[in-house]
Amino acid sequence: LLWVREIDEGSCCVYVVEAASAGADGAFGPVETLRSARADQPDDIRVGLDDAGTTIALWSTSIDSGAAFETVAVVRPPGGSFAPLALPTPASTSIDDLAVLPSGDAVFVWRDATSPDAALRPILVSVRPRNGAFSAGQPLAAAGEAIGQVSIAMDHLDNAAIVWPLGSPGSVRVAGVEPPPRLTNVSIPLAAEVG
Repeated sequence: LLWVREIDEGSCCVYVVEAASAGADGAFGPVETLRSARADQPDDIRVGLDDAGTTIALWSTSIDSGAAFETVAVVRPPGGSFAPLALPTPASTSIDDLAVLPSGDAVFVWRDATSPDAALRPILVSVRPRNGAFSAGQPLAAAGEAIGQVSIAMDHLDNAAIVWPLGSPGSVRVAGVEPPPRLTNVSIPLAAEVG
């Protein structure tokens, strides 16, 4: 369980990211502080859990009044504590989605937020094999091509697909992810009508 705690300091508030994990008996352990108190509020929190109990969590924080984003990742092995997890992202990144497959492989879709114009932010994907490191970002869509939220769908067989809307109404694009985690073409049309 991961949450953001708001602390009122009179004229302003600060925010702390905390987590607690439950054991096999269902009882929660002690609260862990994942980010100490800061004035910028975390959002876009994503949490994924594999079949072995490894947890990956991501969140981003708007800094400089929304001029930039900071993205943070942590990983917790079964029975362990959260530790920082390196991301292959630029200094300013916003999160679209995270999926942790049953095997422990992870897929992270993000936008390079160094451009102030959201339409010009390229969408990239990084994949991480179980207990490994996230790959360098691979482009999913050219700058200005993708509009709206990118989503990752997965199943219990470790199949994953990334779906994002195109500029024309009802049009979508799909990319698949195969083990070892990598982008691949899928056997459905690259552009299709939703329905």
